[in-house]
This record gives sequence, C-alpha cells and structure tokens, in this order.
Amino acid sequence: MKRPPSYISNIKAWLILALASVFLICFDALTGVFLQGMFNSSSYNFAQELERTNSDTIIIGSSTAARGIDPVVFDAVLGTKTYSFAKDGTGIFYATSVLRNIPKSHQLRYVVFGIDPASFVSGFSSSNFKQIERLLPYADQDNLLRSYLAKQISWLAVKMLSSSFRYISVTKEIFKDFLRLDVTDQNGFSPLDGTMEPKKRVKRANKTSTQANVHQMADEAFEALEAMRVEITERGARLILVTLPTYNENLRSIKAENAIIMSHIKASLSGRFLCDLSEFWSAEISSITLNSKMFYDSAHLNREGSAKFTHNFAQNVEAFCL
Repeated sequence: MKRPPSYISNIKAWLILALASVFLICFDALTGVFLQGMFNSSSYNFAQELERTNSDTIIIGSSTAARGIDPVVFDAVLGTKTYSFAKDGTGIFYATSVLRNIPKSHQLRYVVFGIDPASFVSGFSSSNFKQIERLLPYADQDNLLRSYLAKQISWLAVKMLSSSFRYISVTKEIFKDFLRLDVTDQNGFSPLDGTMEPKKRVKRANKTSTQANVHQMADEAFEALEAMRVEITERGARLILVTLPTYNENLRSIKAENAIIMSHIKASLSGRFLCDLSEFWSAEISSITLNSKMFYDSAHLNREGSAKFTHNFAQNVEAFCL
C-alpha cells in the first residue's frame, strides 16, 4: 500500500528552499559590498580618480593610446593635469561611455581621443566589444551604456538585480592589472618595456593601392560618435583626435582603405571644439615610425617611443589646438 505524502516533509522542503534563498541573497549582498569596495578604490572609478589627481584632461582610446601617450610628458609641455582612461582592447563604444560617465560637475579642458580606424568597422560584432562589460557599475545611470550592455549580455535586467553581478567583470580587470603590474601612479599610464624582436621587424613599403579594400563604418559607430560630440559640446571641452604611429607604416588614418571611415569620424565630430591631429605627419613622427627601438611590437610604442611621441604630440597640440 502506497504511503501518503507527508505534509511535515513538504514543510521541511519549503523551509530548506527558503533558507537557501535567504543565504544566497545575503551572500550576494555581502559579495557585492566587497566587490564594490574594490571598484571604488580602483582606477575604474572615474570620479574618484579625477578628484584625486585634480585632472583637467583625459585620454580615451584603445591600447595604442593607453600605451603610447604619457600624461606626465604631455603635462610637462602644456601645463595640464592629465589622466589616461584608455584601455587595451576598447573602442568607440567604451570611449564614449567613459566620457559620458565622468561627472558633469568636473571641468574638462581637453579630451584626447586616440583613434584606431579599424575599430569602427565591426561595431557590436567585434570580439573586443565585450570589454564594455567593465563599465557595468555605471549601467544604472547611463541608458546609452545600458543599451550597449544589453547587446552583449542576455537577460541583463534580471542579472542586474544581483548586487555583485555588476562588479564581477571589472573586478577581473582589476586583478589582471595587478598581476601585470599595471599601476596608476602615472595617472593611468602603463608603458610597455622592451623592444621588438628582430624576427618581428617586418619591412613594409608605404604604398597607396588603387585596389585597396575600402572599409565602411558600422551604423552603430555613427550613433556613438554623435553621443561623443554632444558630450564634448555640453562640457565645453576641446576634443583632440590623434592616431599613433605603427612600425614602418603610414599612419592608419591616412591609409586609402580607411579614407571613408576617417571622413565619417571627422564629419560626426566636427564643430568648434574639434582639433584634428589624426593625420598630422612630421619628420619627428617619421623618425619614430622607422625606428624599431621605439616599439614594443609593430602596433605599440614602448616606454622610450611613447615619451618621444607624446612630447612631439603635445607640442603640436600647443601649436594648433590652443
């Protein structure tokens, strides 16, 4: 004869489930407090870092800008106080979101935007787009950023109910920066030490090909550029565009395949606040480009190269952007 179900057993099961739920909620809340503390004391806390350093100039962009523009050298020429928020593997969506989440009360004098034309091609489909997850702590205050995150993260609204979820990705980056010894005592700048290995010094001729595969810009990149233009205009800051040199090549911004992209970038960001140095070429930049001792690898300047380039770049800012 089958034994009837026990109501006491059912009550115990529900009690265990309830206790487990309470435990998970409490654990998530405590973990969230801990991770939030790590975030608040990190360089990803934009408001704190700008207040701590009293910076009036910021650098945004991908790894070429992050590793190639030295705030200390830049400030020595211009008398500015610069902080670099440029990060490896980021693009226009990350750069725009950083700018949008700097407090409006903080006065910015210059915004230096290091451009990699190729990053405007793939848009949301880029493998690097996932880096936007580092900015999850700002999702509640920025609807545009939240729309970017929703492209990357499924069930975002549900996951944001968690106290700890928004800090997990940025905490991973904080640990990575620590393990790589990427410190922020140079206002966010972490130079690369070392020079190119001989086998990696590929000689390339600077040619203009009539058969170049001309790149087109992703539609979503237009929207991000417009958001950046609006932000710059509202702040009254000076936006300075720059493209950093690569080894033994023309600047990426003046290559034929990037012509359409560059024209769109300039048109989208045009206005009285724009100072475009993205295609500026000089004997000094040429000498850097041809000197392998200035590069960590073909795409990134090393410590010596960044110092030399930044000094020349700052002099050009002084001559053409003030």
